[in-house]
Amino acid sequence: MNENNNNIICEITDQPINTSKYIEIMKRPDGGSLSIFLGTTRDNFENKKVIKLFYEAHPTMAIKKMNEIANFCLKKWNLLAIAIVHRTGEVVCC
Repeated sequence: MNENNNNIICEITDQPINTSKYIEIMKRPDGGSLSIFLGTTRDNFENKKVIKLFYEAHPTMAIKKMNEIANFCLKKWNLLAIAIVHRTGEVVCC
């Protein structure tokens, strides 16, 4: 959880993102829905075959920015909680 707000989770992982984990963490008795955006690796880009992608992040900077975004979203849309998870490392297509 975020040190300033226990309704925010911002994490970086080099493992596949376990969506079930975050669904369980984010479920709340006072909330009526969960919304998930999950990016996937497509098999082409500009008519070229994509075999794999490699994602990276500067952890300190990324977590700071993710927290800024999460706090903004909580306030703007009156959300109860938010989790932002960034995947790093190699992601193989299909």
